[in-house]
Amino acid sequence: MIKHYITEFDAKIYWDIDAYYVEDKVQEAGMFFRDYRKDLVFGPTFPEIIPTHIEDRDARIHTYATPLKVNQANLVGALLEKVPAGESWEETVVILPDEQMLFPILHTLPEQVGKVNVTMGYPVKNAPVYSFLEAVLEMQRFIKVEDGRVLFYHTAVKNLLSSVYLKSVNPGFAEKLLEEMQLLNQIHIPVDRLAKGGSLYQLIFQKLENDRLFPYLTQLMETLAEQLQEEPLQRSYLYQCFKQLTRLKEIFAGQDILSINREFFIRLFRQVFREVKLPFEGEPLLGLQVMGVLESRNLDFKRVIICNMNEDSFPPAGGLNSMIPFNIRKAFGLPVQEQNDSIYAYTFYRLLHSAEEVHMIYTTASDQGKAGEKSRYIQQMAVELGRKMEEEVIFIPIDQQSPEPISIEKDEEVLHLLDKYLLDEHGFSETAFSPSALSVFWIAG
Repeated sequence: MIKHYITEFDAKIYWDIDAYYVEDKVQEAGMFFRDYRKDLVFGPTFPEIIPTHIEDRDARIHTYATPLKVNQANLVGALLEKVPAGESWEETVVILPDEQMLFPILHTLPEQVGKVNVTMGYPVKNAPVYSFLEAVLEMQRFIKVEDGRVLFYHTAVKNLLSSVYLKSVNPGFAEKLLEEMQLLNQIHIPVDRLAKGGSLYQLIFQKLENDRLFPYLTQLMETLAEQLQEEPLQRSYLYQCFKQLTRLKEIFAGQDILSINREFFIRLFRQVFREVKLPFEGEPLLGLQVMGVLESRNLDFKRVIICNMNEDSFPPAGGLNSMIPFNIRKAFGLPVQEQNDSIYAYTFYRLLHSAEEVHMIYTTASDQGKAGEKSRYIQQMAVELGRKMEEEVIFIPIDQQSPEPISIEKDEEVLHLLDKYLLDEHGFSETAFSPSALSVFWIAG
């Protein structure tokens, strides 16, 4: 389409590029542009002299190594506190390759940050309402029927009773039932006992047939939406889940397979819904800018703070979700991981075009069996740019004080509680010590 406008209407193209990665034949960030320069239509549109923004700007580059992932939020807050008073916050951006860092960052912002613009998608899988829906479906896998009575496994019931959604509806009932389950050491809880909690309890705790899965979740989401009237963020998460559920239902309806296996439905629910993201949209001309990697494309900032500058985070881990082998994809011009790497590399170096101050934070802790390795971009800048980079290791202060011994005075109330463990004349007690509880008591004592 762009070629058509160039050839037919003499359209002009303005290339946002830099000589650092375009002229270097092995620099991955310029792979697409080097191909475009060889093109018969795109080639003549390139400027005769490629700009040298990165070299001319000579930005101050700082790298920070933190021992834990969550320490990055505190460090970002400390860096923002050093921003000179009176400077426009719109010139500062915080880049988050890992969306899970969004709320920790927002909670550690200094007081002088008046307004914040968040431009990124936050995974619904991290929302409490999604965890609740997943726990409801998980409960269906461990339902037992004895003598016509429907019984629910205690672990699934405890997870749901501990959620804020059931506690807020009938807090006294949830706490009393949890105490009763622990006191009597119940393994299975009958449905009639759970139904006494109210209409929401009756809706959640029921045995579902395969053809009732879609209507059940639809009704549950609508009920939760009414309950979350004063929580717009949670309602937004719920709305995204509801849209995805409706889309999934329409797909199955088009295939005439509304009745599906429950186990397959649960697996499909997890796989599909964990990819759903809630888009945050704000005012780009006001306040501190917080955004994901791809949202920062073609934007200029004076101060750039990038979190999670670890390999497999920025750039993200390699591997495309495709059943077509790499050689076939390469031969037929289909997208391969090399092109994906080039996109992220260009997005990173594009941030250096106008930056005067760059802060890159990475963690040294291993995550899911992977060592905390700094991003290849940091290594490339140190070797290829030849730029002096200030490196700093952030340490966590350790409290060397010895803990105070735990001592509980045995007053009448404590002694009365301990009476439950005493054997009566028949050799029975109201309750008993478990091996793990006895072990904890011995270690604590």
